[in-house]
Amino acid sequence: MFFKFGKKEEKKEKVLPSLEELTKELKVEKKEEPEKKEIPIPISKQPEKVEKIKSSFDVPLFVKLENYNQLLTSLNDIKIGFQKVQNLFVLIEEIEQIRKENLNKVKERLRNLEERLKEFENLLLKKERSVSEVKTEILDREVEELKTSIERLRSEVLKLAK
Repeated sequence: MFFKFGKKEEKKEKVLPSLEELTKELKVEKKEEPEKKEIPIPISKQPEKVEKIKSSFDVPLFVKLENYNQLLTSLNDIKIGFQKVQNLFVLIEEIEQIRKENLNKVKERLRNLEERLKEFENLLLKKERSVSEVKTEILDREVEELKTSIERLRSEVLKLAK
């Protein structure tokens, strides 16, 4: 774009040809026309001065492309970093949930193991009791046999003594 600096040239108003002149040039036959009302031609006014609106941003209108591209890449890097941090928090929550589930499973297995140990202990104690019960039963039978043999011997001794 080229700009011209220097003296301002005065604006010259162009005079438009009248309707009659135009019709003569175009060789148009004039027909009878009803009365024409003249339409007033508006006179151009000087443009009103527009007040400059103060912007709320005090930023330059033009920015170097290198700086703009560098700014965009920096913003993009920050967004990517932010997304990575969010993903890390999601992963940490998942890991925490898995850890809790595993702890619950370990606790449940320990409870099951404790119950089995109690059952095994009860079973062993029951066998010991049953062994002692069996021993007492055997001893009771032997005592009964001894009693019967003593009574038989007594009856024989009484027969001999008579």
